[in-house]
Amino acid sequence: AVVSTQSTGILCTIINSFVCNLQLSPDMESKSVEELCAMLSDSDPNSRTLACISLSNSSDVSSQTIERVRTLLTDGDRLVRESACVALAKFKCPTSVPMLLNTWRNDTISDVRNAALKALQLIGTPEAQKGVEMVKMLKDEIDKISAAVEEC
Repeated sequence: AVVSTQSTGILCTIINSFVCNLQLSPDMESKSVEELCAMLSDSDPNSRTLACISLSNSSDVSSQTIERVRTLLTDGDRLVRESACVALAKFKCPTSVPMLLNTWRNDTISDVRNAALKALQLIGTPEAQKGVEMVKMLKDEIDKISAAVEEC
């Protein structure tokens, strides 16, 4: 059966309300997670975003789910990338740190970089903290140079 983008978005919203607001049986939550994981590949970026946010509120998170969310850090849509950062922050998955560091250093959208930074701070591994400190140190040096330039 072919599901339209609009009905997929509605389905994602319904699943989101179940995952976030109701105590589901383990079997029902598992089915919801499977459906949400399938939506991570939807052609509609809003559906991918909602699926990420919904998954971030689930207690049933597998390594496969984390990997599928992690791949969205390179999605073409900034809201999808941002929601992937939010989900990975809530998963507190240390194996996501290298990709989050890359996103934080290289994404062209400041909101995505800020979401990656928050995720790194929440995950809090030594690797994450080292990356955060390195970029802060560089920013401080750039601020000093900017101040010196303004004085000239």
